[in-house]
Amino acid sequence: MKLRSFTPTANSSYMVSFAKTSGILAVVEWAKVLGRFANAVQGIGAHVTPNTTFEAQRCVFYLAIHELEEKVVDGTYQCNQTAPFTEATSDRTLSLVYKPDPHGNATNQDRNFTMSQESFDIISSQFTMDPNFLQGNVEVSNSSSLNGPTTAFTLFQADNVTKAMYNLADYMTKSFRANDSLLLQAQGHGPTSIAESQMMVGKALSPQQVVRVRWAWLALPVIVLFLAAVFLGVVLLTSAAHNVGAWKDSPLTLFFHVAPEEYNIGDGTSALDTTDAMRKAASTMRARIEQRGRTSIEVD
Repeated sequence: MKLRSFTPTANSSYMVSFAKTSGILAVVEWAKVLGRFANAVQGIGAHVTPNTTFEAQRCVFYLAIHELEEKVVDGTYQCNQTAPFTEATSDRTLSLVYKPDPHGNATNQDRNFTMSQESFDIISSQFTMDPNFLQGNVEVSNSSSLNGPTTAFTLFQADNVTKAMYNLADYMTKSFRANDSLLLQAQGHGPTSIAESQMMVGKALSPQQVVRVRWAWLALPVIVLFLAAVFLGVVLLTSAAHNVGAWKDSPLTLFFHVAPEEYNIGDGTSALDTTDAMRKAASTMRARIEQRGRTSIEVD
């Protein structure tokens, strides 16, 4: 892979298709082999053959001025972007002056954007002065391994170099737009400080967590609880009216719960209305199972 970036003045013939574009920072072009040649990254080795597929592209990084219509509606930030202005005129200081078209928008009168020559040269030089930024070749060594600068090697491994260039331009745009706030934060005003040039007047909404009780959904458990309390009260009143003993949870309750006229259990004089009384009566009893008839149990 071969990667290089240069200024437009280095070869003006490249700029014919960009005649109406001012503020060209740099031209970046690359030639890259595709397909199995990338296997050399793993040390497998590959060679250029007559059937090898190449990718050759050229792109231009340039300045474009967008007019933004920003507003906050119901706490939501909205931004409408108009067509970019790419043509600029040079003043006596060689600065680039972008003049938005005033037709159809009276607010564009005398709203020019100026890029100084010094600022332009600083940005443009980043593409050409740094020997490791968008410069260099990726070559195959004698051991069939790939060698080259970090940036060129990374782009060689990328699936889409064109997309990588778009991402770089997008990152530069966001950095330029946030520059005022970044400078303010660098001066020690805090990481959340925003410059006045980037502030928006509007209404901000913040989320708030609220717990709402659906009382209608609680009707069933409330009714069940109420009926259980009523049932318990009825049981207590009925038990008290019939002198029901405190049997609690003794299993002997079911054993002694028989009709007195059918069975004569115990001595017939002691009341079996407590757990202790039932245990005392059961301790004096004997049970017998007949050998040939196991369908019944006799208790004495």
